[in-house]
Amino acid sequence: MPHPLRTPLRIFVAAYPAPDAALALVRAHANLFHDEQLAVRARRDTPTSQVHVTLHFVGEVAPAELDEVRESVERSVAGLPAFAMAFHELRSLPARGPARLVAASAQSCTTLDEVRRRLVKRLAWNPRAQREVFLPHATLSRFAAPQAEVAIERSIDPVVTTQIASVELVRSILKPGGAEHVLVERFPLT
Repeated sequence: MPHPLRTPLRIFVAAYPAPDAALALVRAHANLFHDEQLAVRARRDTPTSQVHVTLHFVGEVAPAELDEVRESVERSVAGLPAFAMAFHELRSLPARGPARLVAASAQSCTTLDEVRRRLVKRLAWNPRAQREVFLPHATLSRFAAPQAEVAIERSIDPVVTTQIASVELVRSILKPGGAEHVLVERFPLT
């Protein structure tokens, strides 16, 4: 068994909507699956408490490197204001090929884009990550198997808007029933 102080930590940086906004997204998602064609699809829903927008997936980090990652996140959000995030659409992803998940897409904004840019610059171990197009979204469910005949693009009415006042560094612990998220540290926006 690996020594706990040497076991890599699976880390990501995220923005979590307020609980009422997360609940509104989960309800919009549940309504989507009342459609007979979608109701029969096997899926695993995201718990309301884990609805989030991944700003940057850091990956596996040695526990000894965690302080360096914390400092990078803190510097990435330094001086940036809180901002509103507006979720406007439910959609299947990826955009091309069989659907693997259903997400709530959020509109981008200047602060969100800047946080993402800074995080990627400081934390991207893979240079390809700096060229990836960022699509802000909150995953609401994952299909048990890819769904070639599913293509979802449905407006969320009314649009779900939430204030993002902090960015979280989160550890993801993979378990048979799905990932468990554990807060490592919260970084307030000014």
